[in-house]
Amino acid sequence: MATAIRAPYPVEAPTAIDIESDVLDSFDLRQKLQDAIDQQVIIRKEAELTLVRSLAKDAKTKSLEVENAFQKNEAWKTADQRAEQRIQALKNILSKLDKYISELKSGSPEIVKSALSKRLEALNKTLSEKAEATSDLKEQIKKIQAEIDTLPKAAAKKS
Repeated sequence: MATAIRAPYPVEAPTAIDIESDVLDSFDLRQKLQDAIDQQVIIRKEAELTLVRSLAKDAKTKSLEVENAFQKNEAWKTADQRAEQRIQALKNILSKLDKYISELKSGSPEIVKSALSKRLEALNKTLSEKAEATSDLKEQIKKIQAEIDTLPKAAAKKS
């Protein structure tokens, strides 16, 4: 006779609110991961330029010290390898996240659509508010410039 295995906690099906939260969290994470990847690529390129500039500066002020150049190159190489590992790790996580997002889309398309629609509405509202604030600032600038334009011109100074 087989023994039933019980979960140590009650298992409940996820609610629509849980799925909406997962959708939004996942989309936020995807953007943050992509930003982090882009930033790491930039940092990696800048490190290489920094190495070259440092060696060029050293060579300008004194003769090239081979051991110093070697040590700087080794330090850069180690940092470059770590940067590449970070980039690959972030890309790996992003790949897993994209798979999860695809599962959410195929498993609960209406909930995903609802969550993203709410986010889109909130972003559009924020954009509208910022546009209104920008418009108000432009109007204030025009008024101040008009005031300045009404002031009498300063007389030319005599030497």
